[in-house]
Amino acid sequence: MAYVPSPVQPIARSPYSMPESPSSMSKTSTLHSVCEKEELEGTCPVHGTSQTPHLEKMLQARPRAELQQLTAALNDLADENRCAKCAVQTITSILIGYVQDVRWAKKNGKWSKEDKKALKMEIKGLAKGVKADIKSRKAEMKSEMKSN
Repeated sequence: MAYVPSPVQPIARSPYSMPESPSSMSKTSTLHSVCEKEELEGTCPVHGTSQTPHLEKMLQARPRAELQQLTAALNDLADENRCAKCAVQTITSILIGYVQDVRWAKKNGKWSKEDKKALKMEIKGLAKGVKADIKSRKAEMKSEMKSN
C-alpha cells in the first residue's frame, strides 16, 4: 500500500542541526523561566498534587500544535498502514527541537540554578521508574523467549 501522510505535517526543523542562537529556534517555542510568579501546582485525579511541578510547567508551555504533531506521529507509528520511517523522523525532529530549545535556555541563563536543579531531580525521579519498568519488561520478554 502507498503511504498516505497524516493530516498534521511535521515541523520544518532538521533533526541534524543544533541552534546556536534563538534566531534559529522555532518561532512558536515558548520556553520561559519556570520560577515565574505563577503557581507550580498541578493535580492529578490518580496521583494528587504534582510531584514534578517544574517539569509539568516546562512541558505544558509547549505549543499545542507541536504536541498535536507528536501525537499524530505516534499514532502513525502504531498504524500498520503508515510509514514507520516517516513517523520516527517526525518524532525525532520534534523531540530534538525540544531538546535544542532546552539546551539554549539552560546555556543562556533563561533558568536559574535552582530551577535547573529542581528539573534535574524531577527528571531523575521519573527516569528511575521508567528504567525499572523497562528492566522488568525486558526480563518478561526474555522468559517468554526461553519458554517458546
